[in-house]
Amino acid sequence: MRDEAADSDKRRPGPGRGSQRRVTGETRSLRSALFEGRYEEAFQKARDLREARGEGTDPGTLYAGACALFGLGHILQAEEWVEAHGARSKYRGEHLYLAAYIELHKDHHERALLYWTRIVQDDPSETFADALIDKLKRGEQRVRQELNQPGAFLRYVPLEAVDSHAGPGAAQADGTAPRAEANLRRSWLRWGTRTDDGQRDSRDGYWWLLAGIVLLSVLSIGFGAYLDEILGIFAPDPYSAVREDLPDVPAGGAVINPEAYADDAPRFLYPDKAAALTEYSAAREKIASGYPNQARYLLGRLELSNASFEIKERALLLRDAIPRVGPGDFRDPLDVASVIEEPYIYRDAQISWQGDVQNLRQSAEGLGFDLILPRGAAAGNAPMEGGSEDADLEAGNPGPRPSGQIVVQVLYLFRDRGADRPPELRDGQSARVFGSVVKAAGGRITVHAVEIE
Repeated sequence: MRDEAADSDKRRPGPGRGSQRRVTGETRSLRSALFEGRYEEAFQKARDLREARGEGTDPGTLYAGACALFGLGHILQAEEWVEAHGARSKYRGEHLYLAAYIELHKDHHERALLYWTRIVQDDPSETFADALIDKLKRGEQRVRQELNQPGAFLRYVPLEAVDSHAGPGAAQADGTAPRAEANLRRSWLRWGTRTDDGQRDSRDGYWWLLAGIVLLSVLSIGFGAYLDEILGIFAPDPYSAVREDLPDVPAGGAVINPEAYADDAPRFLYPDKAAALTEYSAAREKIASGYPNQARYLLGRLELSNASFEIKERALLLRDAIPRVGPGDFRDPLDVASVIEEPYIYRDAQISWQGDVQNLRQSAEGLGFDLILPRGAAAGNAPMEGGSEDADLEAGNPGPRPSGQIVVQVLYLFRDRGADRPPELRDGQSARVFGSVVKAAGGRITVHAVEIE
């Protein structure tokens, strides 16, 4: 039997291998720190680059930041970087390695196996994923033991993906400035007619500028009150281009006769394959229409049904393809009662909840607090208690709450969001939290906040 660690090292390129693209000095420094095992330094560099580039951060930097956090053992903090990488890379194969490693730490081995299988299906030459499939099939306990070892992620996440994308500012092959940068200099910006000696007469430019100011003033008077509506009409819909990237309806698959289940029968039953595929198609349409939480419910039903493995696998892939949107584009609200009642179905759901801040605590990287939701937010549910077994930001002790109130644990890693300081909050203040559900079990909900207002 081959030594798996040795095989992984052979497949993994060293600092001098990989793509030969030209990189910026910052990217080169980040890459060196990561490949040399200086994970704290690598994460600092990745975070600085992300703060500087904002939404234009290249997937390679996001991949490196996630890997650095893996190396430091900060799996929960890495999830946000992995989500951002998926959105920027359109969930390509290298993203599935990151997602699979997180699922292993959650002890969701079946989901990690699905991710690796998809990688091999998309690219049969991916021997790295193939070896991971064999390793997991030979024994899950061995995988659990490996995850506790320093640098374990190197056996499950190929570092060469850091080189798979050129970052902003990378030079072209001939060493010239980036083409996008050169294209900024448009000839139509050169105002004024040419004189007899070939020079431009700048006086014409001043007249054009004055005329433009007058025109804008007139337009602003007439349309100022409707500016937001006008911009909203022409603003791109974040879901408009999603449909073509969503996994298609599976061609195969079947449903299993309920009588074939000896003991643990599935919660949801479909009479035939057509009914299951209709549910899948409806979920796909919900995502493309901007209602991802409704899609999560339909996909969760499929996962907990008598549908065959092929249909359930495609449902998981469709769930992973659901895009993340900002607060301004969010249109699918979800009440906390639904999450408490169906924590598995609504895992990773995006939410926007209003409540009172209590038990505020802060660390160098972020802050945490309990969001107390009003009694009417979850009528019919048992009263919830705050607190968590997790340390640091989740280590609150809010004490008992009046019957019917819901306590949601909120984590806001403001440093990862590119902010130097957290928003100003105080106990008793009302706040709206926009983010994603990262944990929902035993009546306790933890939300990873993206924005607080």
